[in-house]
Amino acid sequence: MSGRPARPAAALAAISGAKLCEAPHFQYQVSGTLRIEMADGTRFDAVPGQVTALPSGHDAWVVGDEPVVVVDWWGPATTRKAERADPRG
Repeated sequence: MSGRPARPAAALAAISGAKLCEAPHFQYQVSGTLRIEMADGTRFDAVPGQVTALPSGHDAWVVGDEPVVVVDWWGPATTRKAERADPRG
């Protein structure tokens, strides 16, 4: 296994205190298999060719040895930009 964390949410928790990813994602899966677990415990695998819409409150990790590549149209960077642009703070 590479140096990546087995469960990214564990790494996020160390930084932000959040137990799950709080950023929504709208993404196209290019390669690899990504196992996704929602806050309610529902799990599914995203595979190449699929589009997934993930609300805040999820975890995801790579299954197998093939690297996961996604095109994410609405991820953490977009969320932060929208929050900074909000005149209410």
